[in-house]
Amino acid sequence: MKHFSEPKPARQDRRSESEGLDVYLGPTPQERLKYHSEDLAPQIVMGVLTRGSKAVRTLPAGADGNSKELKITIQSWYSPELKLALLTIIDDPVQGLKKLEFKDLRRVEPDPELFRIPDGYSVREGDSKQ
Repeated sequence: MKHFSEPKPARQDRRSESEGLDVYLGPTPQERLKYHSEDLAPQIVMGVLTRGSKAVRTLPAGADGNSKELKITIQSWYSPELKLALLTIIDDPVQGLKKLEFKDLRRVEPDPELFRIPDGYSVREGDSKQ
């Protein structure tokens, strides 16, 4: 029977703001996952100013049945104003490249017709006690 000791706290190395942040997680050096994050240059996405970030997760060979080191990269551009990630790109050597983005973003008031009560329905005041 194999017993595991308490996991060691994550080690963090911060070299400089421009280089980002490295975090190592795992019970032994051979099984440690490396997470690296850094800021990317701001970008205009669909007419909206966004903050860019990049995260790389490195799995050492053998950590998850993989024969060689795997790097999964996620790049994302987030709008603080809209509170949305407008563009996210995930590059995973196992699952492939994925691009998630908003399309046809319009910053206008919605059509009031969307909120019209349909014919045959009515609004009733509900009981506030449940």
